[in-house]
Amino acid sequence: MDNLRYISLQYIKGDNYEKIQCFKYEEMIRLLKEIQESRDYSRPMFDKLEDALEEEKCPIGESFLNDLVNYYNFKDIKEKLGEVKKDIEYAGYDSKSGDDRTELIKSLKELIKGVGGISVIVNIGDAINNSATSDAIKDSDNIYIKVEIKYNNATKTNVSKIYTAFKESALKCDLTFVNIPAENRGTDAEYKKKIEVDFANFIVSHDYTDTEGLKAEIKDKIDYVVSQEQGTKEHLIMLLETLKTVLLYEDSLDTIMALFNRYIKMCVRNMGKYETLFSKNDISNIDDVFMIKSYATFLHKLETLKKNLESKDQTKLERELTHALEKLFDLYGINDPDTIIADGKNYIYDHISNTDPL
Repeated sequence: MDNLRYISLQYIKGDNYEKIQCFKYEEMIRLLKEIQESRDYSRPMFDKLEDALEEEKCPIGESFLNDLVNYYNFKDIKEKLGEVKKDIEYAGYDSKSGDDRTELIKSLKELIKGVGGISVIVNIGDAINNSATSDAIKDSDNIYIKVEIKYNNATKTNVSKIYTAFKESALKCDLTFVNIPAENRGTDAEYKKKIEVDFANFIVSHDYTDTEGLKAEIKDKIDYVVSQEQGTKEHLIMLLETLKTVLLYEDSLDTIMALFNRYIKMCVRNMGKYETLFSKNDISNIDDVFMIKSYATFLHKLETLKKNLESKDQTKLERELTHALEKLFDLYGINDPDTIIADGKNYIYDHISNTDPL
């Protein structure tokens, strides 16, 4: 074991001097913890994850200290990425065809625009059915009135045709919407409560990572609104906008999951390169060398010490140096530092005294 420690300290360089893409370790770990806690899979979060890469690539084979720390950085990040992926998959994530969803989102936006241009407020189902003509539609007092269907751009639009195209797109994503009934429409005394209270409570209490459950409930409420005499334009637009938000969320989640998969592959590939390099330097099992993870942490602290030296903070330097040396002595089981000098046969003293100056 002592011989392995000596070899790893001397670090005989291999023949792999390529540079690899590394993460900004602290930032990446922080972002992954934030995602676990907040379940934020938004586009801004995706952009932050993409920015968590070092601008300059890291060299391999030039420094045992750097290689050791980078190896364990990749290992930690890979494990954390796996944890976050499991959380997402446990919540019911199921990737759907991106092309079909994109088509549905486009169709949904057109429908929202078309419905928004209708001047009728109540009985939105009839308004959609009759959107290409003038027809008799019931108002809020259940009295038939002659209504001219108007649009914001002063041009009539066949919203019924847009609704049909929307249903066809939704079917490709396993969402089956009803045909708007032309007659025998429902009249529910609980209509307003079901939309403004019950549905609102469902949205607030539901686990929004369960997108399939969300879409199913939204679909049922859209069918309900267009089938009821009291169905309003505002309620339908609210539901359509909510569905669009869920679909965009799924798009963003797919993008982040794809990024996670790419980052995990990057970690595995780079860890393999380090392991190959370690094996070329007689370090066949890096986890047996120096209790390596704790040693890597210690070396990271020494790097901080080096930065303090460069900043010429003498007081802080002395304090950090004293602490670092105490840790070093503890690592080798030496409680009395004077024994390093007093005992010429001491392992550390022997190697320090025989090490060529840099």
